Amino acid sequence: QETEHVEKDVKEIHHDFEVGEGPFQVHPLIQSLPSELDYTSFEAYDENIYLGTSTGDLLHYFEIEPRNYMLVSQTKFDSDSTHRIDKILLLPRIERALVLSNNTLVVFLLPEFAPAPNTLKLNGICDIVLRCYSDRSNSYKMYAASKDYIKFLKVSSNAITRSKIYDYKNIEKLECHDHILAVAQGNTYEIINLTTSSKTPLFRVSETDAPLAPVIANFSQREYLISTGGASYQDSSMALIVN
Repeated sequence: QETEHVEKDVKEIHHDFEVGEGPFQVHPLIQSLPSELDYTSFEAYDENIYLGTSTGDLLHYFEIEPRNYMLVSQTKFDSDSTHRIDKILLLPRIERALVLSNNTLVVFLLPEFAPAPNTLKLNGICDIVLRCYSDRSNSYKMYAASKDYIKFLKVSSNAITRSKIYDYKNIEKLECHDHILAVAQGNTYEIINLTTSSKTPLFRVSETDAPLAPVIANFSQREYLISTGGASYQDSSMALIVN
């Protein structure tokens, strides 16, 4: 009965989102999101929630009391464009966030979620993924994919520095476990070992070469979950776990 009650509440708020029978329940956190926006990114840090949209909007909500969130700010990633927010990556130990939109990477301050002063933008970035945090240097290490190579970056509270470049081209999406990457290159998924420079082809993003967005997610400490589909987003797809 409790599950049915939750399903009813969720359907009233999100008509396209349903919860089936099982152990999960949905508890809406923000009741009054602007309905005219299409949300593409979500991250949370302490009492803060950060949202990105398909038109380049960035929203910052703060929990003023339990389960009562107030909109603190709503800005544009770029006042001259309406490109979608592709990714928000939080770096809480240095109180920074990385925001990726239209192949441009910008450093933001946490928790206020405003562009960090005196920090250069990085252009030509297709995707970013966090590798680890270093206590010794108080910085985050990550990979950034571009059209011509994969960069290994170090991000501190006041700078982004490049440590190394790997010669892998046209990487559109990537995830990592240490030096082992799962990537989408064109219409093909691959596993790349950066230590040995070996590549293991897997399978296609789309079996018909349709322009589907690749899906790669960390499934465990040694596994990835990767999806392959048909000719459109309406077709059936299959998710595979790759170690």
